[in-house]
Amino acid sequence: MNYEDAFKNYENGTATEEEKAFVKAELAKAKSLGNMLEAEVVEEPSPITEAEVTEIKKAKKQFKIKHILFALGALALVVIMVGAILGGVFGSAAVSAKEQIAVSKNQAIEVGKIGLLDWLNDMRNDSNGQLGLPGGTYTYTLDEIRYDGLDQDFVYELPLGDSHYVYKIEFEVRHEDYIVHVDSRDGKVIRIKFGD
Repeated sequence: MNYEDAFKNYENGTATEEEKAFVKAELAKAKSLGNMLEAEVVEEPSPITEAEVTEIKKAKKQFKIKHILFALGALALVVIMVGAILGGVFGSAAVSAKEQIAVSKNQAIEVGKIGLLDWLNDMRNDSNGQLGLPGGTYTYTLDEIRYDGLDQDFVYELPLGDSHYVYKIEFEVRHEDYIVHVDSRDGKVIRIKFGD
């Protein structure tokens, strides 16, 4: 018996009992065969071998390393450029400040001593004690002022041509410490600081 002819007759309703049984039996076989195929079909992972997985991981790592190296290189380039610009700016200011030095360190020490002496004697006459400095009944002398050290500070100002150096000179007088700031451009005492 031909299944296609029997199935057409089954669909049209003109099938004999024998054709109906044949079609039902064939449909049951097809259904059980489909169930068997479904049970046997197992989803398998994509056919990527372990070697390919290793290669993919290696490629990802190399890709990351290349990007990291590129980023580090770019950062280094930016740091170098900023350093060059700032070096030029501060270098120009430092050259200008050095050109403006008119007072040597030794001259600054002498100017600082005299400035401190005058300041101390003026403070001795501070009858109200507003400055809180030690008072005395006698005048300070140059011999009492002992030199303790000198630092040179760079003062950055705009425009760059106004940048200059200031000498910070440490003195000791009657067991008290003083710091005298002297401008390197003109030798004027800018500030006197009591204590450290």
